[in-house]
Amino acid sequence: MALNRSDFEFILVPSQILYFPCKELRTDIPHYFICICRDPNGNIILSCCTSQFTTVSRLIDKGKFPKETLVLIPKSDPKNDFAQDTYINCNEYFRFTVQELWVLYKMGRLTIRSELPKHSMEEILTGLSLSPMIEQEIIDNLPSPGSL
Repeated sequence: MALNRSDFEFILVPSQILYFPCKELRTDIPHYFICICRDPNGNIILSCCTSQFTTVSRLIDKGKFPKETLVLIPKSDPKNDFAQDTYINCNEYFRFTVQELWVLYKMGRLTIRSELPKHSMEEILTGLSLSPMIEQEIIDNLPSPGSL
């Protein structure tokens, strides 16, 4: 199903899962991303999903980050569409303009997937709000759990 630009922008809401390659990750392999919020300029804030958690878990074990900043989305959760255990590092985020994402979509490089279960999204919002690496501007724009 092809979307027009306004429908595409309407879909970019918290908990929406996107799948695309990201230059910032220095690989052409697509990754899953979770839409988190919009910043004050209307840019889309995304968290990247990974099945690798060793580096972040080491930093948490050393006390650099709160344990809540590494969120597990288990494959055993029937509301979860991921085929394997998936982790979100809430100590980093990715900022994209709607135009950048739209171009990827029009090129066929971005796929819109399902939405993340509410309870998993709430854990991510908590992790982001507790991270010392996330700017207050982003924290101030996080959706409240009741609005999901």
